[in-house]
Amino acid sequence: MRVLVAAHRSDAPGIATVMSGLTHALPGALEAGDELLALGGAPGPGAPGVHVTHRPVKLSRTHGRYVRFAYEQTLVPWLARHTDVVHLGDCRPLLLSRRPFVVTVHDLFFLDMPAWQTPSVRRFKVAMLRAAMAKGPAAVVCVSDYTRRRLLARVPEARELLVRVIHPGIAAAGEAAPWSAEEPYFLTLSEINPRKNLLTLLRAFQLARRRGLKLRWKIAGPPAFRSDGLVAALGNADGVDVLGHVSDEMREALFREAVFMAFPSHAEGFGLPPLEAMARGVPTICSTGTAMDETVADAALRLGPEDVRGWTEALLRLEREDALRRELAERGAQRAGEFSLARMAREHVALYRAVVEDGTGSASEARDGARSAAP
Repeated sequence: MRVLVAAHRSDAPGIATVMSGLTHALPGALEAGDELLALGGAPGPGAPGVHVTHRPVKLSRTHGRYVRFAYEQTLVPWLARHTDVVHLGDCRPLLLSRRPFVVTVHDLFFLDMPAWQTPSVRRFKVAMLRAAMAKGPAAVVCVSDYTRRRLLARVPEARELLVRVIHPGIAAAGEAAPWSAEEPYFLTLSEINPRKNLLTLLRAFQLARRRGLKLRWKIAGPPAFRSDGLVAALGNADGVDVLGHVSDEMREALFREAVFMAFPSHAEGFGLPPLEAMARGVPTICSTGTAMDETVADAALRLGPEDVRGWTEALLRLEREDALRRELAERGAQRAGEFSLARMAREHVALYRAVVEDGTGSASEARDGARSAAP
């Protein structure tokens, strides 16, 4: 089996993290005689007899979405011409390729909650989704059952496809930057945009400070759509440190010293940051709803995203109750351990084989199962 995996995008942090982790783990899940062509990412060690070719491509936001699209629609099809299956890390087609392709759907917020994205981005994503469905992917990966349900509800033609839920894996902690905080803090890792609901947490934080909360609040993540007012409000608040984009090494340093992690997002297609914190033994509080009900489950403190009083009480409890933090750290680490990169890679390899062996009926049977499970 010859597989091309496109992990070249760095413009979308969540997609980049998922696809980089998959690319790293895939060589160890393939079998002797299999071949992997990885565009971007950093493939890890392979099983004996697995041939890995790596092209270190990385396209960021500075290239613009149309430059990235041109790359995907020209070079990727050319490289894919001798492969059995192509996996794209987002929901878009290869218009100039006849190779079977797999797409990943991370969320459908551009359909469900269009006010959270710029009109041009929303139009582009809708066009790519429609084009992918029209081209007919051999399989669709959804990062959560929540995302699968939204896809089948909003895109009826997807019910005729092989749709499989494969949860992303959480990478182990990497090397941390040589940094130490001057004061204790709790941490939020998040883009700054309205969907992440940081103003609700700010109100809770300010109320908790009036009631004696001594921790600072550090927010690591770049500004995004409709962020100007948010950045100003957060940056002008006493006790809040808006760090912007940080390196992977600095992320690890922030995790290492955080008293706990707070993630108040309105909606997530999967929810990587809470599970990343839990995997590192950081007690976590996050909101209820969407995919986090499925992924984080009961291993974190959970509150409604608009419950300012509840968030206030939770911040104070997590600062003051050592036993609660220990309990959450233990439960969180156990839960996050279920989301391994190796498991994610194995499930993708099984899907690729089903696509390649479609003539034997394996993919057709899986497609029938996905269709019967549609809401």
